[in-house]
Order: sequence, then C-alpha cells, then structure tokens
Amino acid sequence: MMPINVPEYWPFETVTNTFDGGIVFDYSPVAGGMRLRQFRDSVWQCDWFYRGDAARGILEYEDDYPKTTWQQKLQFWTPIVTQPCAPGKEIIWGYQQQVGDALGAPCATAGVFGQYGWQQLSFDALLPTFETPAGIFKDVLVLRYWQTWSGGAPQGAQMWFAKGLGQIKALWSTNSVPTGFGMTLQSTSVKELVA
Repeated sequence: MMPINVPEYWPFETVTNTFDGGIVFDYSPVAGGMRLRQFRDSVWQCDWFYRGDAARGILEYEDDYPKTTWQQKLQFWTPIVTQPCAPGKEIIWGYQQQVGDALGAPCATAGVFGQYGWQQLSFDALLPTFETPAGIFKDVLVLRYWQTWSGGAPQGAQMWFAKGLGQIKALWSTNSVPTGFGMTLQSTSVKELVA
C-alpha cells in the first residue's frame, strides 16, 4: 500500500475555497500555523486553527465561534468564544497513514468551561481522481471522523481532501446517521492544483 502523508492534504498557504450552499473556507497563515475561517452567506461561522507537528501530524489547536445570546449577556468584552485545546490534547487529523488505518485520541479544551472529548479517524480511500464543479483533482484522500464531547452524541463527516486544498467535499452525520447536510467545492483560488 502507498503511504499517505496527511499534512500534504491541508493548505499551508492562503487559499479560498467556495462551496455550494453559500459556504466559503478562507485559509490563511497565522503565527504558529494556519487559520481556516468559515463563512456562510457572507456571515462568519467559525475559525479552526491548525498546525503541523513533527510527531503527531496535523493538530487542530483552537476553535473560535460567535457568541450565543446567553454568552453575550455574561461577557461583554469580546464578540467571540475562543476555545483553545489543552496542550497535548489537541484534535488530531493524522500524519503518515495507510488506507484502512484507524486513529483515535482524547482531546480537551482548556479553561474553566473546558470539555473532554475523543477524535476518531478512519482513512478510507485514496482515489486516483475525483471531480467536483471546481475541476478534477488527483490523489484525493477520503476519510471519516467522529468527535464526541463531554458524553454527547458522536458527530462527524465523511470528507474528501485534495492535496494543498483541504476539504473539497463533506457529508455530515450524527451517531453515524447522515444528517442530509453536505457541501461540494465549486471554485478555488489555487487553479494550479486542479488537473
């Protein structure tokens, strides 16, 4: 079997990916890693921060979200909720893998309201090509992930990743049952990655 270098499938340069349903992913460098900023219908939804780690591969080390109404009442000084992961308990996304591998690890967010969770991955396929309305992509990684936090229902997705672009398709599920929500790449700012 051919080894899969998972970090090659995550952007480490500025990229904008536009999906159906009004979803846009903007990737941009930040100190110590990258930020994936998600918009839906031009409204900011969340930020995921990730970095490459020489021993553990891709680590998601912080998520930021808009505050809910009750959070806005409790805290006035910032419009966002910052959820850093506890050091050593970042959300894992893989490193040197093979098709058929499964990988799981505990994860935890830091702070007074920190949560404990589990991230589980399966590396299902490496497709020679995969087509979306944005074009045809070579060597597309198909993986599934599940996360559970503080005893909640496992939620996750089946995702297709193109080298250097990140996700190009995703189908979400709860308790392994498809939710009916998904997204497919319509265009990307990095044209040279399209076959």
